[in-house]
Amino acid sequence: MLSARRGTRRHLPLTSGWLVGGACAAGVGLGVIAAVVLLLWTVSPYPDGGAGSALHLAADLWLLAHGAQLVRHETLSGIPAPVGVTPLMLTALAVWLLCRATREGLDARVEAGSGPGAAAVAGWVSGGYLLVGGLVTGYAAEGPIRVDVLSAVWHLPLLAGLVTGVCVLVCGGVGPMPLAPGRRGGRLLARLAALPPKLLAVRLPRDTGHGGAGETAADIAPELLLRARVRERLAAAAGAASAATVVLCGGGALLLTGAVLWHAPAVGEAFPRLSPGPSGQFALLMLSVVLLPNAVVWALAWALGPGFVLDGSVLGPVLGPDGPLASLGLRASPGAGAELPPFPLLAAVPGQDGGTVPWWLAGAAPLVAGLVC
Repeated sequence: MLSARRGTRRHLPLTSGWLVGGACAAGVGLGVIAAVVLLLWTVSPYPDGGAGSALHLAADLWLLAHGAQLVRHETLSGIPAPVGVTPLMLTALAVWLLCRATREGLDARVEAGSGPGAAAVAGWVSGGYLLVGGLVTGYAAEGPIRVDVLSAVWHLPLLAGLVTGVCVLVCGGVGPMPLAPGRRGGRLLARLAALPPKLLAVRLPRDTGHGGAGETAADIAPELLLRARVRERLAAAAGAASAATVVLCGGGALLLTGAVLWHAPAVGEAFPRLSPGPSGQFALLMLSVVLLPNAVVWALAWALGPGFVLDGSVLGPVLGPDGPLASLGLRASPGAGAELPPFPLLAAVPGQDGGTVPWWLAGAAPLVAGLVC
């Protein structure tokens, strides 16, 4: 009896497993960021603080990835400065971990065969994620760079609830589906629609899942065909939008690459100006890599026309200082502002030549994306 009891495996209840899954997703994301920060702290010859400061910075970056705002109190002017640029690459990591935890929770629910609904999976996974998020927020509320608690209080639940909810909807966890989407279901419905009326009058059994006893195939055929057509059109629309988005992001990435290559000398000079040592330059390179998706979004905004706001000024081919609407007074700011700090990605920002013909060629990316859609 003892050996048999020792050999049996104990499984957590569904709700506890979902809660632990959400907490593990938050812990893994925080651990990845902490590992990178501790690596950079280890190789740095002149660290500003100990391992506690490095862990505090990792917690700040984890919260910043969820959209929370940081406040830096140790500045040259003595005035607290906000840090509100969300690193999209770290945000993508958090979204992927949340989606994975939600998918595993949905799989466990299907294997169990009974239990709470799919919406409960999203709630419990979000709850476990927010438990870790609350602890991290309390830890990062003090220090030279501290998190804005009010900003974290509404950003963390918003991201967790939105990601888990969308994952549940996409994975088909809400309600039973009459037929699985795909070519096989479409062919079955097409054959059903082509059947003669005599065969459509046959009574359906109770275990078909499409209605109660006494209903005929003719009663449910229009409903099934309508649902199949709606799903087919939604799938086509989603595919077209996804293809256009990929093309648009690819165009933004090509535009960013061209800008970096065009300003390669200025980009290269930014590294030794900010940090003379190799460890500091490596950390600067890692920060630039983390912010690459943000730079791609800026390049997309430029390609679409309006541009982006930088240092209180709008830089873009339409509303910028050299744009076609500038002569009419239709621009959001008086032009280029002060000199930008020597950050590598900021060195690739187009200057006063933003209205010239080579920069206008960037508008081909939205045009190609529209044609693909």
